[in-house]
Amino acid sequence: MLQRRVVDLQIVDGHPSARTEYRRHPKPEADWSQAPEGTTHVIRNPGSERVVWIKIADRFDAFWRWPGAKNWRPSTDIPSVILKNRSIEPRPSSSDTP
Repeated sequence: MLQRRVVDLQIVDGHPSARTEYRRHPKPEADWSQAPEGTTHVIRNPGSERVVWIKIADRFDAFWRWPGAKNWRPSTDIPSVILKNRSIEPRPSSSDTP
């Protein structure tokens, strides 16, 4: 996802002249120390302000949860569909976490 903005807007010979700049929306940070128990994945969508924790229970059941929420909610998609999302990342192995 790209963010577009116009920079250097000027009037040259009575006509507007501008340069367009593009930059990627940053992804929210995933603080795995704050992940609820059972979390297997996280969704970090560019431009979003928060992550979504994901729990894959088995081949047919997946759950999601906002940070700070108390309960897991059932997903409307099965895990194989969820895992195709480009913004989803697996939980790092214990050696990768600080």
